[in-house]
Amino acid sequence: MKEQKKVIRWIKDHKKELIIAGVSIAAVIGAILLYKNRKALKAYWDYLVGLIQHVGVAKTPGDAVKTAENVAKVTEEVAKATEAATHTAEVIPFEVAKHIRNLPDGWHASPGKIASAVENGVALAEGQTWVDCYWKGVAV
Repeated sequence: MKEQKKVIRWIKDHKKELIIAGVSIAAVIGAILLYKNRKALKAYWDYLVGLIQHVGVAKTPGDAVKTAENVAKVTEEVAKATEAATHTAEVIPFEVAKHIRNLPDGWHASPGKIASAVENGVALAEGQTWVDCYWKGVAV
């Protein structure tokens, strides 16, 4: 019992030093993790800068609505990319180009996807849909 009281007393006497040591250890571990994952972090940074440039600046109320929709999509994409990154050691994001996708039998493209395809100069056949560009990651 006396030994336990001595330990508790020592901890109380050295509280400040123990806190500094804990914070220092956490900082060193954080720096090591940042250094080890610097390529993935750089890729994510470039990806985010590209998304910000893609969103653009609104000049009219209609543009503001489109910008808000783009921001929502960007937020979703970032959340998905972040979730994917937490499950692997290192994920390098890359953009998948817009393209036509063949649908399973009996499925049809939504009116929005048909309109998006027309905007991109593509005529969809029966059983096809349009896929806008999106980002995904590859584990390294």
